Amino acid sequence: MACHGATTSTRRGAAYLAETTSAICLQGHLQAHLPCPALADSPNPKDMMERTDPCTLDIACAEAIPFMHLLHAVPTKPSINPCQQQAHINPSAYSLPFDRERDLVNTLAFLSNIGEDPNHVPALCMHEKPGTDGSEVFIAVNQARHGDGLPILKDIKDGFENIFHSLSRVLQNPDAEDAVFRNIVTMCSLRIRERMRYAPHKRKKSKQTLRQLLEETSARLASKYPEFRQQAKAVIKSIDMWLKHQTERRLCNVVEAVVQLSRNSSLSQMLSSIPNTMMGPSERKNLLKMIRRVAR
Repeated sequence: MACHGATTSTRRGAAYLAETTSAICLQGHLQAHLPCPALADSPNPKDMMERTDPCTLDIACAEAIPFMHLLHAVPTKPSINPCQQQAHINPSAYSLPFDRERDLVNTLAFLSNIGEDPNHVPALCMHEKPGTDGSEVFIAVNQARHGDGLPILKDIKDGFENIFHSLSRVLQNPDAEDAVFRNIVTMCSLRIRERMRYAPHKRKKSKQTLRQLLEETSARLASKYPEFRQQAKAVIKSIDMWLKHQTERRLCNVVEAVVQLSRNSSLSQMLSSIPNTMMGPSERKNLLKMIRRVAR
């Protein structure tokens, strides 16, 4: 690569320079490919600045460009959504006690985490409108690049709107609780599948799924804890049905079966009774964690 012309201000020239010099430097042959004197010839930075060689600055730029790959991507600056200033209002004007409102916000915040994605973490707050029968829920999602958090934000918004719509019809619909449950499972289906280890993951080595762990555990506890065997069998059956036809209704059945298993007061004790030679402590701990996280 000739040094002359490397100082072009065009984006195309800069991209070519970055790509070419990166490849050269990574191979460790920068000196061999540059016909101009290298900066390593002069250990003194002052001497480097006093050179009359026209290629010196070009070489300095070329050597600096590959180091840009060591830097992480600059995150998008957070945007500001101005909110209307709320006047001080007597606490008695609110219909919900503060503790109840806080519990509700915690629940909504838990539901808003629809996937295990560290690059798109949602934040949520709720504001009750005094003098009215409604509340406002504010949602924000961080983003690694400009605009890449908008699809996640839309999915969360749509999921909450479906849940709130079912809640608004609770007096007219006797099956409102079941409708809300289906809305929640639909909204959090990706996270549920991730926690059962049935969702694609970046790790190369796949871990045992919830079904596989339950099958192993059930065989080892069948004679001593028949109740656990029946509950685990119900979960395995519901997972098998869901794997054949992955519909939201069948995923709801899986969650319901896991909830029943999680309510077994002796669950932790039963799993701890398995000898380490038959099932390692980490496997037992992971199984208990998976059951509780899916059931939540």
